[in-house]
Order: sequence, then structure tokens, then C-alpha cells
Amino acid sequence: MPLFLLTVYGKSQQENLSKADRNAMKQLVSLLEMRMEKMKSVAKSIIQGLEEALAYTKGENTGAIVHEVTPLDIKGIRQQLDMTQEEFAQAVGVKLPTLRHWERGDRKPNGPARVLLNLLAREPKQIVAMLGA
Repeated sequence: MPLFLLTVYGKSQQENLSKADRNAMKQLVSLLEMRMEKMKSVAKSIIQGLEEALAYTKGENTGAIVHEVTPLDIKGIRQQLDMTQEEFAQAVGVKLPTLRHWERGDRKPNGPARVLLNLLAREPKQIVAMLGA
């Protein structure tokens, strides 16, 4: 709506506006300018991040924090717990075909299942005991 008002009441129309309307228009313009500055700031931050990522891929030391995600060895976790596929699927609350897809690598767990599997990878016995499996 502010852009529409600015279009309708351009500079040539300002003398036809009341003082209250002119003040309202100035406030709208000010608000738009502040929002534009915020957008510029966000855009600069995104561009900086992309440039750092590009520099990192070229082997440059950017000081960026790098989070490496290693694939979960779901079959290894299950075998470490000495559980069958059926037992493990029931323990983590998924269907057996889903577990088989994960173990083959056809699909990857996400959301809460991934969190649970990460916990199982770190502290398998304790987590299984907590799950009551």
C-alpha cells in the first residue's frame, strides 16, 4: 500500500495534500527507506557468506566455521547393539522396510529419527536402556 500511495501522490501532487497527509507520506517514505536498508544489510550478509563459501571451496582459509556431516552407519549401530533388523526398527519406531532402505543407503533418515540415530551412535547402550528396548 505505501508504494501505491507514493505512486498516486508523487512530488507534483504534494501541494494538493494536507499537512497531515504530507506528514503521513513522510512517515511512509521513512519506513520504506528503513526497510530497504534492512534488506540491503541482509543481502550483504548473504553475499559475504556465499563469497566465504566459494573461497573455502578453493582452499582458502576464511576463518569460517565448517560443520562436516558424516553419514550414519545405521547397520553398524544396529550390529553394535546386537539387534536384528526387526528389533532395531521397533526400538527406533520405524517400519522394517524403512530401516532396510536406510541400511542400504537408498534413503536417509531425517528429523527426529536422525537425532535418535545420532544419539544411538554415541551412547548406544544408554539410549536403548532409556527406550526400554
